Amino acid sequence: MRFILVNGRTRRQRSFCAMCDQPIGENYLREVGTRLFYCDADCFTEHCESAIQLLESHARAVANLT
Repeated sequence: MRFILVNGRTRRQRSFCAMCDQPIGENYLREVGTRLFYCDADCFTEHCESAIQLLESHARAVANLT
């Protein structure tokens, strides 16, 4: 995944973390592909892990249908 780590820059518009819904401060991550903001690397990692778990669950469900 591609992301941008931003340090010491406050956004003009008030933004919130895509994972935990906390306000974005001066330091945050922005995913390039989706343009989502994350308050820190932990939230970004947690979001990625939950997306992988969802895809794995969906793949198992589809495999059980066949």
